[in-house]
Amino acid sequence: MKSLFSKIRQIGTSPKKPNENSEIHSDDDDDSRKDYPFPRVAQSRNDSRVEVAQSVYGRGTGKHAVKFIVQDILGKGHYGMVFLALEETTGRLFAVKVMKKEVRNINKYAHIEEAVLRMTRVCPFIIHMFSSFQTTNSFYLVMEYAEGGNLKQVIDEYGCLTINSARFLAAELILALHFLHGNGVIHRDLKIQNILMTGNRHLRLIDFGLSRMDIYDGDTTNSGCGTPFYMAPEILRRIPYSHEVDWWALGVVLYKIITGTFPFMGKTNPEVFVAVTRDSVYYDPHLPADLVSLFKGLLRKNPSKRLGYGNEGWRQIQAHTFFSSMDWQGVSTQTLAAPPYERMPEEPDTDTHDSCESIHSADSPDQAIQPGSQPGPSEPTLHGQ
Repeated sequence: MKSLFSKIRQIGTSPKKPNENSEIHSDDDDDSRKDYPFPRVAQSRNDSRVEVAQSVYGRGTGKHAVKFIVQDILGKGHYGMVFLALEETTGRLFAVKVMKKEVRNINKYAHIEEAVLRMTRVCPFIIHMFSSFQTTNSFYLVMEYAEGGNLKQVIDEYGCLTINSARFLAAELILALHFLHGNGVIHRDLKIQNILMTGNRHLRLIDFGLSRMDIYDGDTTNSGCGTPFYMAPEILRRIPYSHEVDWWALGVVLYKIITGTFPFMGKTNPEVFVAVTRDSVYYDPHLPADLVSLFKGLLRKNPSKRLGYGNEGWRQIQAHTFFSSMDWQGVSTQTLAAPPYERMPEEPDTDTHDSCESIHSADSPDQAIQPGSQPGPSEPTLHGQ
């Protein structure tokens, strides 16, 4: 096995075609950040031992240093990589996110993510961070390992999910987003790749590097960031926005896992941006009326009319008829068992829209979009993951 640091590399240049994994970042983010310093482990000795032993020493939850031994690569992006790591003393498995300091703006994104994860430790629907530390070259976040993979992997394996499975996932996402919003956080990059699943099919929301903190009722921000297929119209129009962009993304996620495609499509990122700001959504006639109503509420282009608008808007989503049978108490306490993954029954192909199978096979590979200027529907320029 190669050394830990030799595995960490910056992913390539910006693809021209739209990519559901590509993110947009704004270098002129208006966020005012506090510096949340990572604890630092001893430098030269531990760094050299990482190179030799394919492992890394860091601070655990106690007073003593712990040793993590790399088992596998779970994911990679422009900022670094996520490794499956074994804690030598206990034999427990963790997900260790490693972010190289040489990557542009990594200091800001690493500190934002750590700050959000520290804030959200009591929320069962957000990935749990056990510890964080740094070496000379990298930042490390030690997090729980969600053995069920991400939601994209689930859909790739099972195809479009049933309405019942999608409803349960949406309910847990609603509670996760409500917790974030109540603590002044906009996620800003909600997508199926950033939703991990546990072994018993409960979700864990991840990846808070693009999150905006300190946004409470009435506050707004205006920096352009996110993943093109999931970005709300107000972000693309470069107007001030708030938590409602996450409810838009929830609508996109739900549409994707049920239909297998995105509500707004295009062959290039500019085409996607134009579709998001101007086009109407296609609704398959076989979809239940209450589901279509939910889609229409979440995917309203005017955020002030969008389902979920305002400080108590999440209650409007909870009260929607699509969730009339949902045991919200059971969801919040995780005493309600998650339904098994099942494929959506296929209807006869009577139109030209992509099926679940075709859209999955057409998904482009994981590639990052490099830093640049702020996006918009006229001349959108993309930024790196």
